[in-house]
Amino acid sequence: MRILVAVPHYFGPSHPENNLPTIGSYIEPLGRIAALNEMIVALHGNFGPNRYTFDGKAISAEDAAPSRCVDIVIMTMRDRNILPHLGLAPATFEIEYVDGKPPWISFHAQSLLRDRLGSYDFYCCIEDDLIIHDPAFFKKLTWFQRTFGPRALLAPTRFELASTGTPAKVINDMDLPENMITSFRRPNQPREIEGVWNGRSQTFHLPSNPHAGSFFLTQEQMAYWVKQPSFDDRDTSFAGPMESALTLSVGKVFDIYKSARPDPFFLEIHHFGVRYAAQATPPGLRRGEPPLLAIAQNALRAAIDLNREETSAAAANGRTDSSFARLVEQWVAQGTAVEHRARIDALTAELERYRTPRWCRWIRSVMRHARRLMRFKTWQR
Repeated sequence: MRILVAVPHYFGPSHPENNLPTIGSYIEPLGRIAALNEMIVALHGNFGPNRYTFDGKAISAEDAAPSRCVDIVIMTMRDRNILPHLGLAPATFEIEYVDGKPPWISFHAQSLLRDRLGSYDFYCCIEDDLIIHDPAFFKKLTWFQRTFGPRALLAPTRFELASTGTPAKVINDMDLPENMITSFRRPNQPREIEGVWNGRSQTFHLPSNPHAGSFFLTQEQMAYWVKQPSFDDRDTSFAGPMESALTLSVGKVFDIYKSARPDPFFLEIHHFGVRYAAQATPPGLRRGEPPLLAIAQNALRAAIDLNREETSAAAANGRTDSSFARLVEQWVAQGTAVEHRARIDALTAELERYRTPRWCRWIRSVMRHARRLMRFKTWQR
């Protein structure tokens, strides 16, 4: 299966057309880095070709899906992104820079999908903080279209996962008033449809909130969409430019359904963090962010405060640097735990390679003393 994913991404100052305090693009960078990294890694891990055994042998694709390919294109603006901090190999994703207003990046993503029509089985646009954990995600979408026809479009249920406090899986799309979703309603739309997936009955309904921060179209659906007069009309009348580009644009052409009974998480997508779930926490409970993210945020705040104090003290004493700043630079230069382990393994291999008899070690010892004596003589002069 060949999958093309366009990811609108922006990190920078808020924009008047999308300035809600919960919009992730304007919140601290650590969560953005963690979310986008996890999103890309999950796409490659579940649908990409890079799969190996412990000893490095490639694991072949399934017989039913002989080719696995996921091409990810990050649509962003220059100097308004966190891409250099993801720590991923250059070939992991493409970057396409766009100009214009940040909330409109998703409309540019539609044009990219159209321009690459014909080379993929699925064409997708996903917000930069949504993660797919289900390896059967695209198999379910294929089954849904074959069962209900190409005009029916299944949108995933967005959920947030509380990682501290009380663990909870919480749907984070609230019901919308009827006047907001009139553009998604057409005569003779079935309110509910039902099918059998792997021997189990599952129903789907026209949701009161069709937004899912994403859309997933088969090649047939994508080819049909680009021929419609409404394609790329830049209509922003649903909530805002970002929501309109991801939901209204396809909702004008396809009947958007979401999972209902018995499993509302039949097709799901994980919204990183708990920005919405934390707002609806029952009394006496707490829904919190991942602990490592909280630790990193607190450590960064403490580091900034300490560095500010030491820098001020250094300036008062006529110094231009501080010990803490140098220590942070040293930590960064040393790298991650994985990089440490790689260096240790390389050093161990090098020592094994040059392991020599005792008489050779004695010669090296004599040479070390000779070099020290030469340095001492030079210093005396």
